[in-house]
Amino acid sequence: MAAVLFAVPAFAEGEESTQPAEAGITDDSGLREALSSAQPGVTVTLGDDIALTAPVTVPQGVTLDGANKTLMAAESFSGNYVVPASGKLINMTVDANQKVRYAVQAYGEGTGAELAGVAMNNSLYSGLLVNNGAKVKTDASCTFTGNHFSDIELANGTPELTMGALADGVTVRFDGAQTSALKGLEAVKLLTAENKGGQTVLATNSEASLEAMCNNANMEITKVTLGGDVTLTKTLNVTQPVALDGAGYTLKAAEQLGENHVVNIMAGGVTLQNVTVDAKKVGKYAVHVYNVENVTLEKVTAVNGLYNGVLVNGSTVTMKDMTFKSNGGTNTDRGGIEPGKGPGVASAPKVTLQGTFESDRLEHVISVDVKQVSKEEVKNAVNSADSNLVIKVNEDGTVTAEDKNAQPDPKPEEKPQDKPSAPSPAAPGSAKANPKTGVKA
Repeated sequence: MAAVLFAVPAFAEGEESTQPAEAGITDDSGLREALSSAQPGVTVTLGDDIALTAPVTVPQGVTLDGANKTLMAAESFSGNYVVPASGKLINMTVDANQKVRYAVQAYGEGTGAELAGVAMNNSLYSGLLVNNGAKVKTDASCTFTGNHFSDIELANGTPELTMGALADGVTVRFDGAQTSALKGLEAVKLLTAENKGGQTVLATNSEASLEAMCNNANMEITKVTLGGDVTLTKTLNVTQPVALDGAGYTLKAAEQLGENHVVNIMAGGVTLQNVTVDAKKVGKYAVHVYNVENVTLEKVTAVNGLYNGVLVNGSTVTMKDMTFKSNGGTNTDRGGIEPGKGPGVASAPKVTLQGTFESDRLEHVISVDVKQVSKEEVKNAVNSADSNLVIKVNEDGTVTAEDKNAQPDPKPEEKPQDKPSAPSPAAPGSAKANPKTGVKA
C-alpha cells in the first residue's frame, strides 16, 4: 500500500501552533478521576451533562468549569451533598433532583470555596450549605430554584459567606450561626423572618421575598418583619399562618395591581400588625380576609381603598387599635371595615373590636352590604364592647358608629357667655377729683 503523506507547515520564529482544545469530561468516573488527580491551579471542564451516583469533591485550588452543563443527582445517588467544594465552581448547574439535602457544601476551617455563575437547585434542605467555619464567596450570577427549607444555609461554628448580591426571593437561613456571618450586604434592606425551629431567615426587602416568606409551607415561617416599604405589583396572598410585622413601614399598591386587594389573607392564624396598607386608590380593599378564622389585625392603618379599608369576608377577625383614611372613594357611607359574605362563602363574618379606632368617616367605620349580610347576621357580626366604639344596627341593616369617649359639643345655652371687659385701671396721677369733695379717687 502506498504511503499517504501530509504536508506539515513550517512556523516562523515567534509564531504559535494552534493545538486542538482538550475535550471536556462527559461521564461520572472520568470526572472523579480528573478531580482527584488535579493539582492546584488546574481547571477541569465538563463536556456534557453528568448524572452522579455519589458526591464529587472539588479540591482546594482546583477550578471546575461546568461550561454551562449540569451535574445532577441520579436516581441511585447516595450521599447528602452533590458537590462538596473547597475550590472554585463556575458556569454550571448543580441539581439535587429532590433527592439530596444540599446541592453544594463547603465545610470546615480553612475552606475557601468560590462560586460564580452556579445554579443550585432542587435540594431537600438548601441549595448551598456553608458549614463549620468554612468561608465562601458567591457572585451576583449565582441562582437558586426549588430548594425546600431555604436557598442558603449558614450552620455551626463561625462560617462566613460573602455575597456579590442577593437576588429577590433568595432566602438565607442561620442554623447555629450568627447573622453577622453574612457579608457584603450591609447596605441592603432585608426582610427578617423566624421559622418554627427558632432559626433566623433573611431575604431582600422585596415583593418576591415577601411572597416567598408568606406562602412557602416548606420554610415553616412563623414571623416576618419588614426592613422597609414594599411596593406590590400584584396581590400579596398570605396562605401560611405567619405574623407579618410591618415595623412601621408601608405595603403600597403599584398601578399594575389594578382593582384587586393589596393583601389577601387566606390562612387561619395570621397576624398583620404595625403596618400601613395603602391601596393608592387602585386596589379595591387594602386588606381582604377570606373565609378563615382566628385572624388578628393590630395597629394597621388601611388607606385609599376604592371600596373600603378591610373586607372581612365570611371570616372571624380580631382588630385592635386600627386607623382608616380615605377609603370608599366618593361613597361617604364607607369608612373602614366591611363585614361581608361573598359568593360561595357560607360563614357569616364576625369581627371583634378592641382598643381605639379612628376614621375620617367614623360614623360609617362599619359599612355592611345588606344584600350579602342579613340584619340578624349584622347584629352578631360586630362585638365592640372592648373598643371606643358604640355600634348601632339600623332598621335597614346598615350600621352607624359613635366614639364613646368623644366629648359632645356643648348645647347653645350651655356655651359660656362673653363677659363684659373690666375697666382698665387708671394710670397714676390721672384720676379726676370728686366734684363735691375735691378728693381724687
